[in-house]
Amino acid sequence: MTRTGRPDEATRAAPVDGLRTIQVLACCLGAFLAVLNQTLVATALPAIQRRFQVDHATVSLVVDTYTLTLAGLMLLSGSLADRLGRRRMFLSGLGVFAVGSAGCALAPGLETLVLARIVQAAGGCLLTPATLAILVHSYRDRGRRTRAVGIWSGGVGAGVALGPLVGGALSDTFGWPSIFWLTAVCAVASIGPALTLPESRSATARLDLPGQAAVILFLAALTYTLINGGERGWTSRRELASYAAVLLLGAILVMVERRAPHPVLDRYLLAQRDFVGSATAIFLVYAAMMAFVVYTAAYLQEARHLHATAAGAAMLPSMVPAILLGSRAGRIAMSFGTRRLAVLSCLLMSCALGAMAGSPMDQPLVWSCAGYLILGLGFGLFVGPVTAAAVGCAPADRGGVAAATVSAVRQVGNTLGVAVVGAIVEARVAAARTSPVRGLSAGVHLGYLVTGAGALLAAALAAAVLRPRRHRAPGLPQHEGRRAG
Repeated sequence: MTRTGRPDEATRAAPVDGLRTIQVLACCLGAFLAVLNQTLVATALPAIQRRFQVDHATVSLVVDTYTLTLAGLMLLSGSLADRLGRRRMFLSGLGVFAVGSAGCALAPGLETLVLARIVQAAGGCLLTPATLAILVHSYRDRGRRTRAVGIWSGGVGAGVALGPLVGGALSDTFGWPSIFWLTAVCAVASIGPALTLPESRSATARLDLPGQAAVILFLAALTYTLINGGERGWTSRRELASYAAVLLLGAILVMVERRAPHPVLDRYLLAQRDFVGSATAIFLVYAAMMAFVVYTAAYLQEARHLHATAAGAAMLPSMVPAILLGSRAGRIAMSFGTRRLAVLSCLLMSCALGAMAGSPMDQPLVWSCAGYLILGLGFGLFVGPVTAAAVGCAPADRGGVAAATVSAVRQVGNTLGVAVVGAIVEARVAAARTSPVRGLSAGVHLGYLVTGAGALLAAALAAAVLRPRRHRAPGLPQHEGRRAG
């Protein structure tokens, strides 16, 4: 008997599902590259420091300029993605990123390397918000969106996880420039999958260039103040002048944004309790995690005398959970609740960092790795659900701005986490003149304590501010899937 009627649903859905998979993977690859370049450099920093003969605070500029540029331009890139097209911005970002990566590999001096990192970051800032906005725009159902963002977060986690190990192996084997050649090749190879992404834009998106300039100046002044505080003295005249400049630029930012018809800091999002709570928790968690990655890599190499490859391998337990839990954390949040999961994950991170802060310098490495694993478990459970909760607060036409704001908050956390702990480490090294290795160890352990307190604050904030959520039935508008708690 001949079958008539509509084609089989599974047959029709298969190509669509296959294309969706490629598109999600393309978005993950973009986020992976942007994050990889932060952690990839971590285990290569000692080699770069030896090559250019600079101190810890100065070599941290290789990380800080990248994250600061990402944070400063992220909001602008989100607005550009909404206005000009998210796929177009993603493809442009890959090109700029590849050029910046090649410039880093060829840099003859630290100044050139820092400038090339700025170019690289300018490309990277076009990748993350564009890919996250594409996912948010493609998946309107909250459950499916949470799973897609969870997979995207797995890409972020993979970048965090593989960076120290791959960076250490490449630095030991081929020299530190090879890490940048790797990212240049990956960026070029990503263009093909990126061409399959759907184009989307918002007709209501507007640019706020004065606000963008005020954000960049404020963040640059704040980061500069934190980086140099340990060396100059926190109460020195120059540092006090820097505090005054930060306060002045902060006041200018507030005034500019109040008068802007289309502010870069979206007033709608800032009025959302869940968004502000989620974004603040993201800031604190990423500050703790990036400081851990950068300075644990330095500590393992300089105080524990591990090669860069071995240091990256030792840190792997802190990163693997982020990969394994990326796509599953969303499902856990659906049944356990985003708020409770956020509180639990931040408490795990705080306990792990607190235990590491109290551990002796000669502690067996296996016990250190156990602490790293608990830290990574908390981070892996946190990233996907809380990111999805923050971005899900925005309507579809503000998807790029919401994704860019969350990404900017994450990058500001990365920058300030590295800057604060870097200042602590530099101050301890300067105080222990006869034994800089002991000073480094003392500074890193104090940094664990400070960032652990930040994770504990994130847990308290999530418990107090985030509202319980239930799974929303497919097809309902976003606001109908919420309930106050």
